[in-house]
Parts: sequence; C-alpha cells; structure tokens
Amino acid sequence: MWSVVGSPASPPFRLTIMSPAGEGTTGVFECEPEAVAITETGVTKIDDTRTGKIVGDEAGSTFPVGAAAAAAMALYTGRSDPRFVSATVRANPVRGWDLTIEIRKSDPAFIALSKAKAVSLMTTGTTGLVFLGSGDRKIIAAFVEQCRGS
Repeated sequence: MWSVVGSPASPPFRLTIMSPAGEGTTGVFECEPEAVAITETGVTKIDDTRTGKIVGDEAGSTFPVGAAAAAAMALYTGRSDPRFVSATVRANPVRGWDLTIEIRKSDPAFIALSKAKAVSLMTTGTTGLVFLGSGDRKIIAAFVEQCRGS
C-alpha cells in the first residue's frame, strides 16, 4: 500500500499510498527543498461553497471559475486539528480532480505522520481515513526523517 521512490540525493523523492478501498485515489508526498508537496488524485464530489452545489467530476468537466475556495486540503494524522490549505487543481484524466498543497517540512502534521495510527488527506470532496499498521509507520517514518534531513 505505501511505497517510497527515489532518495533525497536523487529526486524526485516520493512517498505514495494507493487507496485500499479501490476508489482510484492515491496520495503522493513529494519532498522538495523547503516543503512537502502533497497531492491526492481522483478527488470527487467537491463542494462548491459559493453555490452549495457539487463540482462536476466526470471526464471532460471543468472546474468552475471562482470556485477556488472549494479546492482545499489538509493532512490529518489524528494528533491535531486539520489545517486546510488552498490547493491547486488539475483535472484527473480518468475522473475527478487532482488537488495539491504544499506544507513546510516542520509542519506538525507532517512530523506527526510517522507516528500516526491513521491518516487522511481531507478535502471538501470525498475523504477517507487510512489506518496504519507498524509496517506502514516504519516506511513512513523513514521517509519523513530522510525528507526533513534533506
């Protein structure tokens, strides 16, 4: 489920999770020099807070102009309240939207990721919670440590 690609010395250095429920979503944590870019792919049912309607997410849909406030995401690790950050949005080639945020490597949610019992990339769309076992935490902890050290 969790995998690491690359290394800090040979970017891109990424931690990836595939959705266990088969919804077709993935989460990608990409270590950058000063931050971590977090992308969730295939997000559906995003609520346009301006209109109260759901943003269309079938192939060929366009994100409504002015609905940028609907594109927000937070890293939730169960150790603090989620802090939503405005996300950039790209159409996913299959279905839904790919949302990306950047957080500091010193962000408490990123640091807590290595000890979390569950993790979620919370959005204003469909959101799930992934429970972590000790093997998952070992992979995640190594990534967080190496990313923060680079």
